[in-house]
Amino acid sequence: MRVLRPEASELRACFGASADLTQLSGIPAAIRPRLAELEGMTHSGTSLSLALRRDGVVVGLLDGDEALRHLLFAVDGRVARGSGDPPLYVATAEDLPPF
Repeated sequence: MRVLRPEASELRACFGASADLTQLSGIPAAIRPRLAELEGMTHSGTSLSLALRRDGVVVGLLDGDEALRHLLFAVDGRVARGSGDPPLYVATAEDLPPF
């Protein structure tokens, strides 16, 4: 799985016109274990684009696997699927509920 951090000029094209996100300067250590878990759950060649919301949540958009497409990563490393409000965060990617 390739992890991408789109530049500021690419964020709207990647995440949509309504996205109020900034470029992620680096991958937070707390979410690295989730990324490793996701790598084992996705097909090779899949890309995960990451960006940062104002509240510190990392937003992920996974291409190639519709079931996992929209992800949120909390500051403490928990992960949530989808864009529901409030998001249902779980401890590991394996614990993500189905859509």
